Amino acid sequence: MAYYIERAYFTIDNAPSMSHLLAEEIKSYDHPEDQLIVCFTVVPTTTGIRLLGHHQIFKIPFEVALKGTTSATGHGVNGLKNIRLLGRFLTPEELQPNFINPEVASELNVWQWEVIFNPLYPKGGYVIKLFDPLPKEWTE
Repeated sequence: MAYYIERAYFTIDNAPSMSHLLAEEIKSYDHPEDQLIVCFTVVPTTTGIRLLGHHQIFKIPFEVALKGTTSATGHGVNGLKNIRLLGRFLTPEELQPNFINPEVASELNVWQWEVIFNPLYPKGGYVIKLFDPLPKEWTE
């Protein structure tokens, strides 16, 4: 069970569709040396603004260590489940220094983030930071 900070750091402004998510996952199976990477457009919340120092919307890649579904965030057992991804953010050069400074980049790059979203509703997911990094066995 993931123990996480209650406040979201980011909300999702544009999550990938189910077909895009599945295509990326299949691509990662075809090339096992490549990790599953999903791009999100995020909006910093109050906690995210404190971390980043700004409230600009930006697109950032997320490297997935574990994935699954959950109905724990508002959908009934019969409803469509939310996608839950555990992993880390990648901070490519084009995001620095405009959106992410080097100190923040190292924090975002730790395997300590959880993204929950529903592919039917591209706006409305959120990103939280786990209390502890994921075990190394899960991320190697």
